[in-house]
Amino acid sequence: MSKYALPYLRKSKGCIVNISSTAANSAAKNVSTYCATKGGVKALTKALAIDEAKHGVRVNSLAPGAVDTVYLREKVPAEQREYLEKCHTLGRLAQPREIG
Repeated sequence: MSKYALPYLRKSKGCIVNISSTAANSAAKNVSTYCATKGGVKALTKALAIDEAKHGVRVNSLAPGAVDTVYLREKVPAEQREYLEKCHTLGRLAQPREIG
């Protein structure tokens, strides 16, 4: 998407905000594809930020921890969710509205 938006963002000195994850910095069991793709988003963000700075385009990413989503509640067992809550500084999962 960034590729197609860049011509317009260069004209307007706009910005790109990607969504990565704390999984970009660590590994976890049974989520190798997720960790790899979020690591890719992190690397892409850094590289684009360097390349597009000369055009006045800012490129950043957000990297939240676990977020309390329907998917998480359906796919992650309760005891694992409780563990995730304990790992977060706030002692709870993030709410989707907090990411925005």
